[in-house]
Amino acid sequence: MWASPSTLWDKVFKIDADGASNPWNWSGGAPLGVCADEETEQIFWTSDQTAGAQRIYVSNYDGTGTTILATGTANSDIRGIDCDSNFVYWVQQGGTHAVRRCDKADGANITTLVDPGTAPLRDIKVDLVNSHLYYIQVSGGIRRCDLDGSNDGNIFGSGTYGVIYLDPDSSHIYYTLGGVIRRVNYSGTGDTLIYDASGGSPDNTAISSIQVDLFGEKIYWMDALDQNHGRCDLDGGNPDKTWGTASPGNTIPQRGDIAYPQGTFYAKPNR
Repeated sequence: MWASPSTLWDKVFKIDADGASNPWNWSGGAPLGVCADEETEQIFWTSDQTAGAQRIYVSNYDGTGTTILATGTANSDIRGIDCDSNFVYWVQQGGTHAVRRCDKADGANITTLVDPGTAPLRDIKVDLVNSHLYYIQVSGGIRRCDLDGSNDGNIFGSGTYGVIYLDPDSSHIYYTLGGVIRRVNYSGTGDTLIYDASGGSPDNTAISSIQVDLFGEKIYWMDALDQNHGRCDLDGGNPDKTWGTASPGNTIPQRGDIAYPQGTFYAKPNR
């Protein structure tokens, strides 16, 4: 699944493991982030600003039952979203730079967990195995805190990374920088180049989202400039930068986020 905030599409889409696209029946609102909960078979995603603030929506896997779960802080953009059994977590930038959460069941009890300063925030991921949140701060690298926001601190780098994916079983973080996919240990050591998708044709220089299929041993990404999907092996081998449907105007993501729930071809581990 992916969210495409293009002014032409503004939709949440689904794609099968064979690369065939199945557009989902929700559109509008320039969705930026999406996460899937295979326990409840729900999808959560963010919209553009409505009355000065972004909204978080929730629906069933088939797109039915769409409702507004929560509304962000005024004049702020939600740039990353994830969930666990009890809460939906997000990072926002603009009017307020903060890590926040609300109750997953009804959107109640919106709480600011971390207010790390003036730099905008980007992606966020939940590590249920170790009860941590990982998120990106512009020019501040990858940061980590407990699920309640305590013990917040930088664990790796000082750059403006794009997006992250967690492998808690191996204690690895996959992250992007432009068109490059890299991997680092939870400890912040062992930074390793996995695959450089920039150069060649197409030139994937703006990877806007990443997901890792640990069972199928594949890394999937979206490129915001060439507006296509790519994938490679976990070690960077067998790259395919044009995987997926290539029909313009309807199915190719411009930017946004991707999530693979159970029922397509990937289930996040330890859910």
